[in-house]
Amino acid sequence: MYVNRFDRRRSFLGRSAATLALGSLATMKSYAQGSRTDTLPPLHPTHTALLADQPHVTAPAIDFEPGGYRYLPDVFQYSGGVASLRGYAMVRVRLRKMVTLQDGYQLIEAHLKSVGRPTTALCSMELRSPRPFTEEGFKAFNSVYVKTLERWGLYKDGKNPVARNNVCPEKNKPAETRLFAFTYTVKSQPGDVQGFQIAGSAEEPESIHTRATPHIVAPGDISPEGILAKAKWVIEEMQLRLKGLDLVGSPPRRRTCTRCTTSIR
Repeated sequence: MYVNRFDRRRSFLGRSAATLALGSLATMKSYAQGSRTDTLPPLHPTHTALLADQPHVTAPAIDFEPGGYRYLPDVFQYSGGVASLRGYAMVRVRLRKMVTLQDGYQLIEAHLKSVGRPTTALCSMELRSPRPFTEEGFKAFNSVYVKTLERWGLYKDGKNPVARNNVCPEKNKPAETRLFAFTYTVKSQPGDVQGFQIAGSAEEPESIHTRATPHIVAPGDISPEGILAKAKWVIEEMQLRLKGLDLVGSPPRRRTCTRCTTSIR
């Protein structure tokens, strides 16, 4: 495992993975670190109107004292993002080799025990899947996923403080959903600064994801303009989540890098 104390790598703070979903056509990945959408090319008026119809919804952050971090409430399967509370820092562990989710749970529990941290210290999960889920498959997966979090004292009554991103890589796809990395909190040391992670997001408001009528930005549109509209919506969502965690303006270095299977210009 590669263990990285976030707060000792200031330029890496706040890495987030946002998956831009194009139905079953493609899966893309966007990393946003305090991004600025004013650096993107202008949108076509049609796509500007589409973005206006997709509201961003960010609830106030909640302190999760048992874990030493605060989080943005979102859907039941994950939170919108996390940030360490005063007196705590974050440590990210990336596995040398991905493992199945069940083996991952055992690994996380053993690791937290070995470093003297409770299971409630877990604040973020990074997964890799072979392909985008269907709606039914996504619900089934999440219902199983949260059971362990519930046993660990993290998930309760539909509230989940743990952030998550789930990327479907174009190459070297896993046979099933696997654990790629996880993050947890530790007591801070002199010189540490605040750690945080922003959860992945599709180009659709999470709060209305379960509605019968889809609210995907430019659904099925993989033209340069359509991809740009999707990217713009997700980057704005990342900005709002940073703001929701009171992280706007810190740390000093931030950048945006969007990678996907279709060109964005």
